[in-house]
Amino acid sequence: MEVFKFTTIAHRHMAILNPVSTSAVDTCLDALALRPGDTVIDVGCGKGEMLIRLAERYDIQGVGLDTNPAFHKIAKAEAYRRAGPGRITFHLTDASGYAAPPQSFAAAICFGSTHAFGDFQTTIYSLAEWVRPQGRILIGEGYWKRVPDPEYLAFLGAKPDELRDHAGNLAAGVSAGLTCILDRTASPAEWDVYEDAYFQSVEDYVATHPEDPDADALLHRIRAWREGYLRWGRETLGFGAYVFQKP
Repeated sequence: MEVFKFTTIAHRHMAILNPVSTSAVDTCLDALALRPGDTVIDVGCGKGEMLIRLAERYDIQGVGLDTNPAFHKIAKAEAYRRAGPGRITFHLTDASGYAAPPQSFAAAICFGSTHAFGDFQTTIYSLAEWVRPQGRILIGEGYWKRVPDPEYLAFLGAKPDELRDHAGNLAAGVSAGLTCILDRTASPAEWDVYEDAYFQSVEDYVATHPEDPDADALLHRIRAWREGYLRWGRETLGFGAYVFQKP
């Protein structure tokens, strides 16, 4: 299966590709305290929704990075339609493929994409280098709500230390010299809404595209994921949104 196919299908009806409500996202974006003309970078921007909302509301300029060609195409089209030409520039690349001078941005976002830098702590330091003094950073990151079951770790192909708990995520920002302005965690209801949409999108796609050579693989993967979420994930895996300010 093509590397981006599953995630593109599973997220095809979502603008924000993470288990956070629209109101929570807007609260986080408001906390960036942007002014007209500010420039914001979003690493792992997906369909560009956060940058587009910021351009619509605060008249900012944006730079978005993502490696998914389908999301890249959607982001460019939506930004042109809603924010107008020249407001947001999208690059089909990961963080390592983009160079920016230190203190280039008023704010930086990496929401559910800290793997772009390798890990959460590296993400914090990397974004802090790009943001000007008193600038703000919005990071979305998973966390353990409880000690993960070894079977769940095996299912994910993960290690216990790949994530912290919620307090540990906050502490990581403080240890980097940042101040936490705001934090939000996804509720069980938000997770369920996200997971239901994620699951149903793949099921519906296969039902309407039975001729797809990847149909069986798509169903196997999404049904296994659904079982893992219901058996372990719902009680174990959390998602937090954190807004930090640079000194």
